[in-house]
Amino acid sequence: MMVFMKLNEFIEDNIFLDSNIFIYSITATGNFKSCNLLLNKIKSGEIRGYVNPIVISEVYHKLLILNVSREYKIPIHDSLKIIKNNPDVLKKIENPRKAVLEVSKVENIKVLDINEIILKSSYLFLDTLLINDAIHAATCKYYDIKNIATNDSDFERVDFLKVWKP
Repeated sequence: MMVFMKLNEFIEDNIFLDSNIFIYSITATGNFKSCNLLLNKIKSGEIRGYVNPIVISEVYHKLLILNVSREYKIPIHDSLKIIKNNPDVLKKIENPRKAVLEVSKVENIKVLDINEIILKSSYLFLDTLLINDAIHAATCKYYDIKNIATNDSDFERVDFLKVWKP
């Protein structure tokens, strides 16, 4: 099993960002200070950050669920039910939309395309990763990215990735 590295010690030149890095930074939960430090280094151009569309989707979805739970004072697991029964909720909850727009505005975070080769190669990781994480790993492999910022220990099972945790 691979040993992870501390995110606040990251000094290399590029890194793939898992959705939890943005979630911690936006919600000020987890070790958000190291996430903010990394994101500031990316914004300043010291480091190049990479995501794929699934990361953007995960950030939006997680923030939406969290915000609906808070707004309606309901358990998180009931948030989807509220949204499905009343789609106007989507108009009211603006934070997730603002968050993904902010991510897309960061010049040094590149959104990498997911192509058929990446999708097919992601299937090779399904013995050890869930599908979204398998696509993240395949994206990193395809684009030759060797570092990932994440709090997900599942990525420690990917032999070509160096895992940087907050």
